[in-house]
Amino acid sequence: MDKKYVVFIDIDGTLYDAKQNCIPASSLNALAEARKNGHKLFICTGRPFPDVNPEYFHLPIDGFIISCGAHIILNSETIYKNPIPIHTLKELVGFMTEHNIGFSLDGLERNYLFSDAHKVFRRFECRNMNVPYTTDEAADLLLAQNHMYPFDLCSEDDLKQITKISIFTNNTEDLNELFRHLPDELHGYIEGTQSVQHFAEITLKENSKSSGIDIILKTLNLPLENTIAIGDGNNDIDMINYVHFGVAMGNACEELKAHADYITKNIDEDGLAHAFCYLKLIS
Repeated sequence: MDKKYVVFIDIDGTLYDAKQNCIPASSLNALAEARKNGHKLFICTGRPFPDVNPEYFHLPIDGFIISCGAHIILNSETIYKNPIPIHTLKELVGFMTEHNIGFSLDGLERNYLFSDAHKVFRRFECRNMNVPYTTDEAADLLLAQNHMYPFDLCSEDDLKQITKISIFTNNTEDLNELFRHLPDELHGYIEGTQSVQHFAEITLKENSKSSGIDIILKTLNLPLENTIAIGDGNNDIDMINYVHFGVAMGNACEELKAHADYITKNIDEDGLAHAFCYLKLIS
């Protein structure tokens, strides 16, 4: 246990169990023990700041890599932010609104939801708060409490703080057309598909989970050879490949498992704690 590691942990499907709507107790205990043992722990997520639940800021961790590397927080202070240029963003927004592609403009302070994305998050927030889905107005009030607003309320200044675009749509043809004509500075990929609904993300190419890890390491003057990353999705592949030792959850997608050095148990089988034990971060 003499060697101290820097561990980067995804949220959804890795730390947070969506089926149980919670972080497993075993994961919370593992985080506390690992940090007590002198290891540094960072959340590394595709979620933007408004989507990171307040409880996460009270976890025993050292910081956050948010919006796939576009926003970095170290010891409660923002050390890096890199929004999408507004002229580029406006072109994409024009295409998506014209073709009714559902999207969330994920920002440093607020998110703005359009079409299918608005419907998805209305239902998600009601489920997350354990309240019935009654009216659109009631659901929008819940969204506003978490800094998520209808796209109609997005101002010119708001567009300047957008770090990522999340897409929720069943419009396959126009989604593919959008991806074929992305500007060179952007990177897009489809995260998953459920029934006819597609989930995708668009980010600046210079922003990634691995670029965020690099900034953390350089800021703290820490070696890459002491790094570990744990994730479950396609957007975790670049950080799994970048760090010294990559772990895929048992419930991870097959693409990520193919890149991992080790596959732990499923999230609902204490997978994160099992990985920490395997890596001797905890006993």
